Amino acid sequence: MDPKVEEAVLTCRERLYGTCVKDLSRNGRKQVYSDNMSFEDLDVWRRESMPEILRARHAEKQTMWLEKAELAKLMEWKLSRGKFRPTLSKLIQSNDPDKVREYSEQAFKVMIDYCDSSNDDDNEFTTTVRKSIDLVCQLRGVGPATSTLILSLAGPALRNSPDASLRDTPFFSDEVFDILNPEYGKIKYSTKEYFELVLPKLLLFNTRELQKIEEALWCLHRANKISGKLDGISAKLLTSVHETVVDQLVTAPPSKRVKK
Repeated sequence: MDPKVEEAVLTCRERLYGTCVKDLSRNGRKQVYSDNMSFEDLDVWRRESMPEILRARHAEKQTMWLEKAELAKLMEWKLSRGKFRPTLSKLIQSNDPDKVREYSEQAFKVMIDYCDSSNDDDNEFTTTVRKSIDLVCQLRGVGPATSTLILSLAGPALRNSPDASLRDTPFFSDEVFDILNPEYGKIKYSTKEYFELVLPKLLLFNTRELQKIEEALWCLHRANKISGKLDGISAKLLTSVHETVVDQLVTAPPSKRVKK
């Protein structure tokens, strides 16, 4: 990935993300969520509070998991940030709390074990993400997209641990899929789409904070939806992302990265 393009994408996130979240909080489907939160509050909980909770669990128990109420809040966030699918919340609520903990803990353990290994190339990371997705998808209402939202919490939680470092599993959002695959057509939310059309393209970015790349691309999509037209800087950036992703997917071999 061209460092200048990557820097511009991350700068775009810093410039637009707060504004886009505030706009969605004011004009979104709901005004109040769990625990009397606004969408803006819910987004802060997802980005900051929930990774901190997982980090504390890992520090104390050397493992991480989700409680059922936490999974329900993640689904609230997902359905409010993207397309609304009312049956998903009901399916999430039908899960046994012990199963939510069991399968989420197993999925996070795969990622923790990967952190502790010496392998950190794209192929090994992709294999790890696939194994984790298969585990957490055993929960009702959790498909490939929701599973990546759950797993996106692992990177922020583990990067601040003394002996662990992990790249983010970027969220499989409708908006980012559209940005990365503008000619694709209707999305099916399949693991095949994620591993062929989303994750390889986002892994071209060098940052370990790949969720910030997802958020930047979501901002571009959201800004275009709000105004009907991207400003000159954003439109030029979107063109650069498309050109860079296509060029590098054609020419670049799988990369091996050094843990930091």
